[in-house]
Amino acid sequence: MKKDKDTVVTGVITFCASMLVLLFLYTAVYKLAGYKAYVGSMHAQPLPEWSIPTLIWVIPGAEILASILLFFPWGRFWGFFLSAILLASFTGYVALVLSKAFGEVPCNCGGAIQTLNWTQHLILNIVFLTLAVAGLVLSRGKHRKPILAM
Repeated sequence: MKKDKDTVVTGVITFCASMLVLLFLYTAVYKLAGYKAYVGSMHAQPLPEWSIPTLIWVIPGAEILASILLFFPWGRFWGFFLSAILLASFTGYVALVLSKAFGEVPCNCGGAIQTLNWTQHLILNIVFLTLAVAGLVLSRGKHRKPILAM
């Protein structure tokens, strides 16, 4: 019975990791492949101007790093952790847009996600945030090792 439970948990962790890798690699590659459009869309966001040059590189870099960590079983806990931080940030940003906290609605993301309205984008982010948190909880429970073991 324990082996069956471990197999299911491993399968759920792998599913969560796979979905997040697909999401983050797609969005990072889209941003970097259409770099000029990505930079333009970042400048159209209601963000402090000083933060944009840093965010332009940090966001796709963090998405790629999360994907690499999630790809390998040894890095999944930290990959899920980074994914949860990214998705919580993105979800909070979309929630602020929907609450009209910025006064105006900025342009949407690129790629296939561009076809979504802000409410659909929020729902998509919540789904992926749920996958990240589920993977984080399950991967931590599956590998009950001290994080900084000596």
